[in-house]
Amino acid sequence: MKYIKPEKGRLPILELTRRNLLTLLAKLEDPTSKQTVIDEDRMIAVRAVPDDAHYTTRQPGEVQRSHANKFENVEWAEERRQEAIDEGAGG
Repeated sequence: MKYIKPEKGRLPILELTRRNLLTLLAKLEDPTSKQTVIDEDRMIAVRAVPDDAHYTTRQPGEVQRSHANKFENVEWAEERRQEAIDEGAGG
């Protein structure tokens, strides 16, 4: 994960790798985890929260159709979760 400071007139960028994303997904499954990753410069922290905890006051936005098929595919999601665990990303 990398926090990229903004250039003049631009927004800052939070660059997440596939491994970072899989780590956050794995952390959601671990009740003892703080479910957070922090960049090496300690400029920003990213916290993962379950959908039901996040969407208590509003409905989730629409997911782009090309990505929605993957979310709907439980086997795909389980394979990604297992990859994160296998890579040691759960801790």
